[in-house]
Amino acid sequence: MVERHGYNVKRHSTTTDDGYILTVFRVTSKSKEPTKFPVFVQHGIVTNSANWVDISNRSLAFRLADEGYDVWLGNIRGSTYSNKHKSLNVNMPEYWNFNLDTMAQKDIPSQLKLVANETGKAGEIIYIGHSMGTTLIFMYASEYPEETRELIQGLVALAPVVYLNGVPLIELVKPLASLIIKMLNIINVKGLLYHEVLVHRLFTNFCKNVAPIVCGQLINLIGGKSVQFSPEDLPLFTSYWPGGVSIYPLEQYLQIAQSKKFQKFDHGKRKNKKIYGQSEPPTYVLSNINVPARLLYGTQDGLFLPQV
Repeated sequence: MVERHGYNVKRHSTTTDDGYILTVFRVTSKSKEPTKFPVFVQHGIVTNSANWVDISNRSLAFRLADEGYDVWLGNIRGSTYSNKHKSLNVNMPEYWNFNLDTMAQKDIPSQLKLVANETGKAGEIIYIGHSMGTTLIFMYASEYPEETRELIQGLVALAPVVYLNGVPLIELVKPLASLIIKMLNIINVKGLLYHEVLVHRLFTNFCKNVAPIVCGQLINLIGGKSVQFSPEDLPLFTSYWPGGVSIYPLEQYLQIAQSKKFQKFDHGKRKNKKIYGQSEPPTYVLSNINVPARLLYGTQDGLFLPQV
């Protein structure tokens, strides 16, 4: 997609200390070299970095490259371009044994350090995250504020996700979603939607030939109506969406909604005591974040509710 629209793209990889091999794409303009600082862009849940290059010249990555920024597109473990591991594969339940805390502690710094090392501009990177990409940077930056400061100069949160209590869509699906996750755990199914060729064919066929209106309305329900996303964009969108996801980040989001706290994964009182040294999961202290942050959200976003 990148080269088709007339931009340069280069694939880089980094391996986390628990063996996950992550892919980060560098996107630059063919007409000029980057003149500004690096921008690292992190996608949301069940998607990947294609999210930032899929609507031609309206795409965020291309707009940033045209402005002279050095653009880097991250991919979280389990997603399409980061589904490799040193000793595991996606068909093994063990591969999917990670939650939001794990990705925040390992994937985010691993990718940011890659960008810092390749550009030589540690401390100058701007982090742009969307949805889950904002959750992860808030978790990382609140736990490791000094390290964060050494890597980035600031962050931009698109459709930020921290507290989920009271969000109508979450409240609606929470009982059924919790039951489904419990059942998947019982039958040892830890990863979802990672058979991507089959999944994308099904979604593309359904959305293009069977019920394009239904697919469009589903996107509007979740993300809010947008003039930036047209019906013509739908086939390309379903060619890469959805992507692989572990059940544990989904479960953790439900826990956050239920507890009304921005907390670490709740393993149950006994295991919490062993892991955290206390029966309840610790909460993330957002006031620890010591880099400038800008929050951008849509008032019609079905997964966002301003907290007062």
